[in-house]
Amino acid sequence: MYKDFIQNNNIKINENIDKITHPVKLFKKAVRSSDKPIVILIDEYDCQLTHNLNNPELYEQFRSLICSFFLSVKANQKKIRFIFITGVTRHSNTSIFSGLNNLTDITTFQQFGTLVGFTEDEINHYFAPFIENAAKQLNTSIENIKAELKDNYDGFVLMN
Repeated sequence: MYKDFIQNNNIKINENIDKITHPVKLFKKAVRSSDKPIVILIDEYDCQLTHNLNNPELYEQFRSLICSFFLSVKANQKKIRFIFITGVTRHSNTSIFSGLNNLTDITTFQQFGTLVGFTEDEINHYFAPFIENAAKQLNTSIENIKAELKDNYDGFVLMN
């Protein structure tokens, strides 16, 4: 995957790409060798963390990798035009973002609400068949499914 990206974008690295096994090292080399500013899009940065909450060893490996990657992003910020990161959970107590402390979190900005979430109309329009199926499978009403979605995903609970 990384090799294809580097080759398809004519990024010149002065060593054998196959010998670079750590993704953060490859990222550093690719960014440093690029003559253009780059854009980074990361979807669900927290996926592997969330899936491994009950496996501390693997969780720590992913946490460490993500932290290392974000430190590399910060170290190369002059070469980065834009970075957009999505996730569904906040891992604020895991020091993942301590190295990348210059981000602007737009999660709770009302003007970006439709960018990082769904409106109720969009949910009704695009997800109706899935909601109907969930109601059928769970032997409940569509209204109950929507209420549960609203309880779990409608806004954020701010904690001190």
